[in-house]
Amino acid sequence: MSLQAELMDLEEDLDVLWEGDENDPERSKFSVDFKALRDERIRAPAVSKERLVEDRYEQQWEKMLAIREKLKEYSTLHSLSSFF
Repeated sequence: MSLQAELMDLEEDLDVLWEGDENDPERSKFSVDFKALRDERIRAPAVSKERLVEDRYEQQWEKMLAIREKLKEYSTLHSLSSFF
């Protein structure tokens, strides 16, 4: 149950980032177009780590990676529990 709660928290954090981008024509596509988010991240010039953390698309990318990892953890645990 704690993994489910952690996953829900991550999803809520991502929703907040998406809501903040709804009114920005450049960023509004990131909530529905993973490729656009990935491409924007790749296209961004090399900048300091502090600058990347401030970028909303970088925040979304990091949150999505955290969700991916949590889903893997949840899936593995769920698969193991089905054997017992």
